[in-house]
Amino acid sequence: MSLKILILNHLRDTYPKITHKGELERKAMIEWQFEGDNAARRCRELVNEKLIRPVFDEKHRVQYQYVPYLERRVN
Repeated sequence: MSLKILILNHLRDTYPKITHKGELERKAMIEWQFEGDNAARRCRELVNEKLIRPVFDEKHRVQYQYVPYLERRVN
């Protein structure tokens, strides 16, 4: 399975939780055997496709959250 699909499935399964980029990079390396840098790139692609949204914390670190289907249809 592609890393992009694994990330999307993980964020969908943990919705409405917001997941830090570092956690996704660790999962990519440890659980899914991909490079951590690839996880960040795939997250940016998913944001561009409006399947996930970036959420910035108070220190301006990026986190991600799944965008439910109905919200994608409205926007």
